[in-house]
Amino acid sequence: MNVSLNLSASQLSKLRNGHGIRIGPAMFGKGVDMIIDPMTFNNMMKKLERGKGAVISMSGGEIEQNKMEGTGLFAGSGNKSGKISRHKKAGKWRDFSDET
Repeated sequence: MNVSLNLSASQLSKLRNGHGIRIGPAMFGKGVDMIIDPMTFNNMMKKLERGKGAVISMSGGEIEQNKMEGTGLFAGSGNKSGKISRHKKAGKWRDFSDET
C-alpha cells in the first residue's frame, strides 16, 4: 500500500534503519511516497482519523520493498556530507606507503 508522509531528513533516516517514528495527522497526504503493510496502514489511519499521532516503524520486508522501488524513502539516500570514509582514504594512500 502506497502512502505519502511529510517527513524530515532525520525521520527518513530512522525509518530506513528500522527505528520507529511518531507522525501526526498534519503529516499525512503529502511528501515522501513509501510502501507500507496494509495492517500498518489500517492501524495508522484509525489513530490519525481520531486526530491522534501514531508511532510507526517498518519491518525488514517493507524496507526491502522500498529499497527495490528506489524512490520515495530511499531516493537520494547515501553519504551527503562529502566526507571520505577512512577506509577509502587509507586505500588511496596505501600505494605510497612502500616508498617511505
